[in-house]
Amino acid sequence: MPGTALQLEGERLGMLTVLKRCGTRIYSSSKKALWLCLCDCGKTIETTSSCLKRKVRPTRSCGCLQIQKTKVANTTHGMKRLPEYRVWSGMKNRCLNIKSKDYERYGALGITVCEEWLEFTNFFADMGRRPSTKHSLERINNSNNYCLENCVWADSFTQSNNRFSNHFISFNNQTLSLSQWERELLLPKGILSKRISKGWGHTRALTTPVNKQFSNKRFA
Repeated sequence: MPGTALQLEGERLGMLTVLKRCGTRIYSSSKKALWLCLCDCGKTIETTSSCLKRKVRPTRSCGCLQIQKTKVANTTHGMKRLPEYRVWSGMKNRCLNIKSKDYERYGALGITVCEEWLEFTNFFADMGRRPSTKHSLERINNSNNYCLENCVWADSFTQSNNRFSNHFISFNNQTLSLSQWERELLLPKGILSKRISKGWGHTRALTTPVNKQFSNKRFA
């Protein structure tokens, strides 16, 4: 059985060997330890401890195990006419197909699809039917991949209102949303959004004092 979060390093899980802890992923209501793993095929992936340890469809390869299963499933499950299938196909296309017009904004930036969702039946079992034709697949954290922990069905209004909270910054081995960084650093609400909109880099936006009285002791 997989060990605890502190004991995963060096473990052999299916085709994966856990190399080391490589950070933390922040979801809407929780933090997950992030691990760098080496697959038997030679590729490396970053995945969370929860994906490695869960009992149902745990991550056990970089995705190569699912390739053949996906080819079979795509021709036998009889669900290609569902709108959710088109959403799933579009998700894979922009992340995995270098010829896609959207690849530059997804796959080229390192955004990919978790191993389980390379098979449509797993994606459909996790996400279910979309609530309406106005709903689309949205990542909670736009810096992270397509997986159950990071995806919801959201309408355009919800997506628009979530843009600020979904802007994440990674700094000092920690990834938080703008609002979370403001609470962490005791910054005025909305100041990070203003700074970034002016073209400030993330480090400058986080570490520049608001005024002479402000002292950022965390990064001193």
